[in-house]
Amino acid sequence: MFQWRVGVVGGRWPPCSPKPRPGDWCSLGRVLPDVSRLDLLSDSDLEALRKALSPLTADLIARAEAVLPGSLDAVRLPVVQAWWRHQPGPGPILARLFAYADHLTVAEAEQVLGGLLPRLSEAGVLRSTAEGVSSAYVLMPFEGLLILSDPFGPDDPVMGPGATTYELARAIPNSAARALDVGTGAGTLALLLAKRGATKVVATDLSPRAITLTRFNARLANVHVDARVGDLLAPVAGEQFDLVVAQPPFVVRPAAIDAKTTLHGGPQGDELAFRLLAELDGVLAPQGRALVRFDSPVLSTPLIARVRTALGRDDLRLTMFLGPPVSPERYASAYASAMDPRLGEDYRRYASAYYEHLLAHGFERTTPSLLALDRRPPHYAAALRPPNLARADAATIALTETALAMAGLDDSSLLGVRLRTQPSARVVQDQPLGGEPNFHLRFTTGVAEDQEIGESVAVLLDGFGEGATVSAGLSAFAAAHGDPGPKEPLLRFVRDALSKGILVPA
Repeated sequence: MFQWRVGVVGGRWPPCSPKPRPGDWCSLGRVLPDVSRLDLLSDSDLEALRKALSPLTADLIARAEAVLPGSLDAVRLPVVQAWWRHQPGPGPILARLFAYADHLTVAEAEQVLGGLLPRLSEAGVLRSTAEGVSSAYVLMPFEGLLILSDPFGPDDPVMGPGATTYELARAIPNSAARALDVGTGAGTLALLLAKRGATKVVATDLSPRAITLTRFNARLANVHVDARVGDLLAPVAGEQFDLVVAQPPFVVRPAAIDAKTTLHGGPQGDELAFRLLAELDGVLAPQGRALVRFDSPVLSTPLIARVRTALGRDDLRLTMFLGPPVSPERYASAYASAMDPRLGEDYRRYASAYYEHLLAHGFERTTPSLLALDRRPPHYAAALRPPNLARADAATIALTETALAMAGLDDSSLLGVRLRTQPSARVVQDQPLGGEPNFHLRFTTGVAEDQEIGESVAVLLDGFGEGATVSAGLSAFAAAHGDPGPKEPLLRFVRDALSKGILVPA
C-alpha cells in the first residue's frame, strides 16, 4: 500500500536510480523529509487539520484494501489509485494523497485542505511536483487516530501502523495505569494506550526521528505521551509499568544487506526481541503485564523453551500464540518487494540475499508469535497455534489464560469447574461412499485449531453444550456410552482441551 512517486523538488531530482522522469515509480535513495519542520504547525493548524482529515477513516481504507487483495504493491497500486479517482467525496481524495502515494491537482488539494495547503507545504508535509501536489509522508487512520510516518523503503524510515501493529492493538486491554511502548516508531501504540485511558504513557525508540514523529502525532491526537530516545529499556531504567508492549525489529539481516534499525533484528532476526525479553523483568510492576510481537526462525529448541530461558524466571504466566509458519521463499519475496516495490534489479538482489541467508542458516520456516506474560498465579508456560494471530484479541487471550490456569487444577477442583465448548465450535461429519464416518471439529473464532476427532470425542464435547460442570459433562458422556471406563483419561482429555482452546470457562 505504501508505494512512492517522485517529482521535481526544489528544481532538482532527489537521488534515485535510475534517474526518474515525472511520474516514474521511485522509492530507492529517496531523501526523507526534515521532521523538524513539523514544529512549524501550530496547535490551531493541527485543530484545522484534524477537522479536514475527518473523512479519512479506517472503513474508507478497508474499501481500497479489498481491491486486488494479496497482490504486490507494484501490481495493485496503480489500479487502486485509478479506482480511488472514481470514488466521490473528500475522503477518497485524502486517501489518494496521504495513504496511496498519488498526486493531486492543486484544485483537488485546495478542495480538501483549503487554507492549510501553504501551511502543510511550509512544514514539509506536502510538496509541489511536476504533476501537482504530493505528500512527503504517509498519514493513516488507526483506531480513531491519525498516524504520520515515513513511506517504507530501503533507507531507514520511521514506521507507522502495519500488520503486526494491528495484531498487538487487538491484544491490548482497554486500560492500564502506567504503560510503556518499546520501539514506538511513529508512536502508534503509545497513542492508542493514551487514548484508551492510561494515566502515564512512555514511548522509547533508538531513532531520534521516530521520537520527533511520535511527539508530533501526540500533538495531532491531542494526547500526552512521554517520548524518549534510547535503546530498548535504557530510557526507563528504574521505572515500573503495568503494561509493556513492543514489536521490536525481527527481520533477519543478511551480510549482503545494509542493516536497517527499523527492520532488522540481527542475523537470526529475533536477537533484539530476545534481548528485550531478558530485560523485561526490570520494568514490570508486581502485577505488570507484557505483550510482545516478533517473528523467530524454527530451531531445534522449541521457541517457548528459548523464551523461558531468556526471561530468566519460572514464576510467570506465559502464553504464546504462534501463527502459521512462513517458508523461506515467501519470506524472501515479502521483504525484498518491500525494499524495492518496483520489483527491479534491487528486488532480485534482495530476494536472493534473504533466501540464501535463510538456507545457509538452516531456517526452513519462520514463526510469527505473540507473547503475553505476567506474574499472576498459577504459573505456567503454554504455546497455542491459532489459524492466525488476528484471533488472539484481548478478550480471547484473557479467556485462554483462564482456561490454561484451570487445566492445572487438581482432579477434585477441576470436576467442579463449569466449562463449555468454544462458542464457534462445530462438529462436521462426512462419510465417504462405503466408508466409515469422519468427524471434524471446526472453529471460526478463538485460538483452537481445526482438527479431525473421533465420534466419542464429539459425544464428550456435546455433553458440555452451552455450559456444564466437568462432573456433569463426564456424567452425560457416561450416560451416552454406558460404560465410560476410568475417569482419569477423561480428565486428561478435559485438561488437553482446555490447553488447546477447545473447552473454555462457561
